[in-house]
Amino acid sequence: MQQSGNSSASCYGSILRRRSFRDCRCGEKQVLRTVSDVTNPNFGNFFWGCINYKNQFDKGCNYFNWFDVRDDIIDAKDHEIEKHKKKTVKLKIALALSQKWLKISIAFGIVSFGIILVLLTILLCNKNNLLRQLYLK
Repeated sequence: MQQSGNSSASCYGSILRRRSFRDCRCGEKQVLRTVSDVTNPNFGNFFWGCINYKNQFDKGCNYFNWFDVRDDIIDAKDHEIEKHKKKTVKLKIALALSQKWLKISIAFGIVSFGIILVLLTILLCNKNNLLRQLYLK
């Protein structure tokens, strides 16, 4: 945490990790920060800020959004639900494709087996005909 009175934020990433589905205006990921200026009436409150959040040392991004436990937990759950829905759709597509290729493979195997049986039958018939012709001579 910053010790200076001018500092208003410190990173609070050990408990809540970066939220990959929120980006600030500069395109970087947001991190959960806490107000650390004891003179600020919001001391101890959490807010979403850019990785490059500006402080007394750095002139970074000034993106700021208060952390609302109810809304952010709902957002996180909605995000997880959407992520699982997308994964389910991808898995269903992969399953359908696998089933299609399995059916094609089975059909190819059956056709190949049939062709081999026909060719062996022809070969054996021709061999028997050659043997009969040799005995008849």
